[in-house]
Amino acid sequence: MRLSNHTTLRILSIVAVSIALYSCSNPQFSLGPSQAGTLHIDPTNARIVSSDIVNFWAAFDAGAKASDFETLYFGKASNGLKDFVRVRASSVNPTSLANVVRTKPRYFASIRPFTLQAPSVGTEVQRLFAKFKRMFPDAVFSDVYLMMGSMATGGTITNNSILIGTELFGRDASTPTEELGDWHKAVTKPISDLPVIIAHELIHIEQAHFGMNYGNTLLGKALQEGSADFVAELFTEKNINQHLKEYGNPRQKELWQEFSREMNGTDISKWLYNANASVGRPADLGYYIGYKITEAYYAKATDKHKALREIMSMKNPQEFLTQSGYNPQ
Repeated sequence: MRLSNHTTLRILSIVAVSIALYSCSNPQFSLGPSQAGTLHIDPTNARIVSSDIVNFWAAFDAGAKASDFETLYFGKASNGLKDFVRVRASSVNPTSLANVVRTKPRYFASIRPFTLQAPSVGTEVQRLFAKFKRMFPDAVFSDVYLMMGSMATGGTITNNSILIGTELFGRDASTPTEELGDWHKAVTKPISDLPVIIAHELIHIEQAHFGMNYGNTLLGKALQEGSADFVAELFTEKNINQHLKEYGNPRQKELWQEFSREMNGTDISKWLYNANASVGRPADLGYYIGYKITEAYYAKATDKHKALREIMSMKNPQEFLTQSGYNPQ
């Protein structure tokens, strides 16, 4: 692994995401031209770029005002951060960063050393994504940009780049949490989980590359996210939404009955990207349902490589559900 003077790591394999975070925060597949590179067949041509993290803390030290972030962070943006601004303009801007730092000063102070260590996950990313290439030789890879946002998005993609909100991945046992709401308490993770969210977002890159068409229904969007969790778990042996599995597994039948009544509609507000709006149960349970359907589909398949390609090139969510046989009783 080689480190350039722009803190860019060459990796043997690479990308992921809601985030859910955790969550992808509703990534889109047709985001227009990206400034952040191209797709690679060979994972050794992909990079992890972390220069924006250093620039964020320079703005923080300068006073953490909107003008500081404008000049010292966004003014020195990598191509990935420029994409991040374009696709998440409402939450990735000087004002939003100044506000979140002002309202969560103890949290940000505590995560600083971990975010600055983020490039160190490159070795684990190398191992995991080399493993994915062996599992799925058709895979494509993109550059990964580690950046700092306003705690709204853990990961998202453009057509050819993975964009990670590293501020959600600096937590450890000593992190103060009194400034955090329930959703942030559930989704903030240790820096060691960065490879898992990157893996999740890689699967969204594959879905886009192989032409997945998940449509506008709740079922389709749940499959888009849940299948990314499932496939990423195959080679990371971790799930970025483990808390959803822990909640969902003992309630699987009841959740499915509720979800199946709503799955052909377009209202996703109870199931996806609902963060602090979810009351009485975890947000983003649509990820869990999509995961379980995909798990059932893959378990039935005799040709696992073919099944992976079918998962990532899904065109008809309802047909996919039928073929999975998923119907917990």
